[in-house]
This record gives sequence, C-alpha cells and structure tokens, in this order.
Amino acid sequence: MRYGRRCFQKSTVRTLRQGIATLVVIGALGGAEPAWAACNLISGPGTAASPGTGATVVCDSAAPNPSTVPIQAQSGSNNVIVNVLAGGGLETNTDAIIVRNNSSVTNAGTLKTNGDDGYGIWTFGNSNTATNTGSISTSGSFSYGLIANLEKADILVTILSSVISFVP
Repeated sequence: MRYGRRCFQKSTVRTLRQGIATLVVIGALGGAEPAWAACNLISGPGTAASPGTGATVVCDSAAPNPSTVPIQAQSGSNNVIVNVLAGGGLETNTDAIIVRNNSSVTNAGTLKTNGDDGYGIWTFGNSNTATNTGSISTSGSFSYGLIANLEKADILVTILSSVISFVP
C-alpha cells in the first residue's frame, strides 16, 4: 500500500483522518543560532533516549551541548511526551524524535538532522500530537521535518514556526 503525502508551507493547524497517511511538512527556516540541549527522563519507564509507555522526556539548554542522542520511543509504547524547550534542541545523524500511539511532541527549540532518511519528528500509530513553535531542519536525501504514519486515526499538527527540509 502506498502512502499519501501532503505538504504545508505556512503556519497550519490540521487534523488528518485517513487509513494510512504520510504527512510531510516543509517550510522556511529563520532565526538565530540555537543553544543545544540536555534531554532528561522526567517520569516513567525507560531512558531519555528510549522512553517507555507513559514516560516524559524534556530537553533544555543545559550541557551536554549539543545533545546528539536521538529520542526514539520504545516499540509498542504509548502516551509518551517529549518537550524540547526554547533554547534547547537536538542534532542527530538519524531521526531526532520518534513517538508512537497517543503520544505528543512539542518543539520550542531546534531540531536538526544530518544524513539520508533523517526526520526531525516522526510519529507512528494513532492519535499523536506534534507542535512546532521552534525550528526543524534536515539535510540529506529523503529527510523531512515532520512525518506521520497513521493507522485509522488522526494527528493534530500545529506549526507556528519554521520547518525546512532539503530533499535533493
């Protein structure tokens, strides 16, 4: 089965309901050079790099700078919350943040991926929420700022800032 794609280039709030869909968000980049983040598991099982069901991870501007460790929720997890605070961020060579079912990601900082197939935010499954008031930039082939794989459900995407993806 093929995935459908929809592109948005300005501040957008959208709810998508489809069997299986892929959302690709592309916009314009702006702003000052970011401070980078330390990401910490605030509550729940797992680690900051691999949160489990019900976990909360917060990334702020504390050392280590930059944080190069991606946040990838455990397979089968749900209700994971990832908050990247203003002044914080991640710079990875792969997907920066991955969450699954009934989870949320809020980026008020900076996400940057380097290399092919690297996504800023990648959501899987049902009823996820992604909010970007910071910036997301990617480089490399097939790298996107935000991608969502849906299974008979919806995603709420709020983009109030910049998302840029370089797709050669």
